[in-house]
Amino acid sequence: VTDTSDDPTDGADNDPNNDGDPDDPTVTNLNNPMISLEKIGTIGAADDVNGNGIFGDTGDTITYSFTVTNIGNVDLTGITVSDPLITVVGGPIDLAVGMSDTMTFTGTYTITDADILAGGVTNVATASGTGTDMNGDPIVVTDTSDDPNNTADVDPNNDGEPDDPTVTQLAPISDLELTKVVTDGNYSPIMGNQITFDIIVTNVGPSPATGVDVLDLLPTGYAYVSHTASSGFYMPVTGLWDNLDDMPAGTSQTLTVTAEVLDSGDYNNIAEVMFANEEDPDSPHGNGDLTEDDMDDAVVTPVEPMADLSLVKTIADGNDTPVVGDQITFNIVITNDGTEEATGVTVLEVIEDGYTYVNHSVSSGEYDETTGMWINLDNIPSGAQETLTVTVIVNASGDYTNTAEIMTSDQEDPDSTPGNGVATEDDIDTIDTIIPIPLVDISVTKVIDNLMPISGEEVVFTITVTNDGPSDATGVVVTDALPDGYIFVSADPGVGNTYDDLSGEWSVGDLANGVTEMLTVTAEVLPIGDWTNVAELTGVNELLDVDSDPDNGDVNEDDYAEVTPDVQVILTIPEGFTPDGDGTNEVFEIENLHILYPDFSMEIVNRWGKVVYKYTHNGDPTATPEWWDGHSTGKWTLNDSEIVPTGTYFYAIYFNKDGRKPQSGWIYLRK
Repeated sequence: VTDTSDDPTDGADNDPNNDGDPDDPTVTNLNNPMISLEKIGTIGAADDVNGNGIFGDTGDTITYSFTVTNIGNVDLTGITVSDPLITVVGGPIDLAVGMSDTMTFTGTYTITDADILAGGVTNVATASGTGTDMNGDPIVVTDTSDDPNNTADVDPNNDGEPDDPTVTQLAPISDLELTKVVTDGNYSPIMGNQITFDIIVTNVGPSPATGVDVLDLLPTGYAYVSHTASSGFYMPVTGLWDNLDDMPAGTSQTLTVTAEVLDSGDYNNIAEVMFANEEDPDSPHGNGDLTEDDMDDAVVTPVEPMADLSLVKTIADGNDTPVVGDQITFNIVITNDGTEEATGVTVLEVIEDGYTYVNHSVSSGEYDETTGMWINLDNIPSGAQETLTVTVIVNASGDYTNTAEIMTSDQEDPDSTPGNGVATEDDIDTIDTIIPIPLVDISVTKVIDNLMPISGEEVVFTITVTNDGPSDATGVVVTDALPDGYIFVSADPGVGNTYDDLSGEWSVGDLANGVTEMLTVTAEVLPIGDWTNVAELTGVNELLDVDSDPDNGDVNEDDYAEVTPDVQVILTIPEGFTPDGDGTNEVFEIENLHILYPDFSMEIVNRWGKVVYKYTHNGDPTATPEWWDGHSTGKWTLNDSEIVPTGTYFYAIYFNKDGRKPQSGWIYLRK
């Protein structure tokens, strides 16, 4: 008889031969540590980091979950999970045989443009733990992660455990932006003119954009004229621009539409991306949201055609204080700041009586200085100017206010009415700041009625002062002070004028242009002194004189005049004298002798030749000599207190100057 062995530790108690005796085989298990790792990637609401409602675009995250299972027959310790793409959080852990863990290990990954372009993110993780071998020694076991959602069940290491990589699929993303502008930047076009819009669609990426459609329907304020497109087709009736070429990231497509600006209607021109095959991260296409970057409008405010004329008047050199007699030039500039050409323009530029016309020039048209009308100007386009320049002489008096005004224009002006004389409008301008500096030309003349007077005679000086303008003079003073060669006798200063013989000031006051005033001064000529008589303008209120400055003593100027007579000093020798005490003719005085010959000497002798008088002057012509008074001063004098006897005496004069020979004669003395 036979019996198949039974393992009493096996509770199965199998009896395959039905002999009533269990025949469980004796099984001796060998240590076989094994580990299994599954990895799943998901994108949920919490991963929409940028909050745009698109799960899985650039900047969003992928959340990875890991399931670790001990599929061996020994317990595992120190289990960890590593991933080359992310940092795995959690662990290490221990797992008994047959146990699994789904909560410990987690990780997240941030999606990049490159991931979007690749269409997804692929990666694997590795789990490792420590078990024991047959000898009880520690042994490390590992497993490459498998994606349970991947049915390919690839097992590259042939361990019987599938190792499919975890693949997270990502939809393509194209960020389309649209801008719409007026090509030339003029958002205030003139009604009736054409305007051109540029619609530019740009793919910021990261994925190429395909199937892009744009809507740009002209509103009622425009009439279609033409268009060009960098690609695709544009239908003006519907405003649809479609069939655009595929747009890689960083490229653009442009539609240019030209239209006429109508007189009325809606001028707000809007364009929007209506469709694309790819998701847009920040602007759902075709939703009509103008705040999004796939939609833009060009806000245009058309203006009616009009001529806006303005006039500016200036002094060419900016000098508003010219000197009387100077020339100044007025510039009158007309500018059309409107949108329409100005026609039929005339201007009034009257020259007031404070000026005298010299000449003029015009950029166009004709100017009549008599009427002041500037007519027949060329048409003035928008932004253009016309200029009139008028040169005048500044008169000494008159109205210096100068006004120019636009008198007519065929077009209405938005802010002024031609010819209404309203000073606050911009079609009229006035220069009223000119204050001319007065200019006078004062001259002084002086004559004497006798250029060869004899000392002791009276002479008459005639002084005239004349203002040759052009301005009237005020505060005129001429100084004519008599020098010490004269004695003042009288003066006639003229009506309304005064003369001070001590200071010599002749106060004339006002002296109008072209007027002459006259002063006469009568004086006695002395035998000695300064005979040069000067008259000069010493005062005037006006600061400018044509050719002279007052009171500067310049003999070459016409406000300075002098006269020097040739005074005749006569030597008069009397034939006698009467020293009788009556106060008349008491001495033998030879008039002017000491003046003409200040070093003279004289002797007088009686009929017997005895010297009765001898005298030598001291050389001072201003000192009075000691004339012979009839007393004897000779050395033979016995009694000098008595007058010598009546009779004839003889004199001898020694001049001692210029080689003049002595002169002798007789003198009769009567007591």
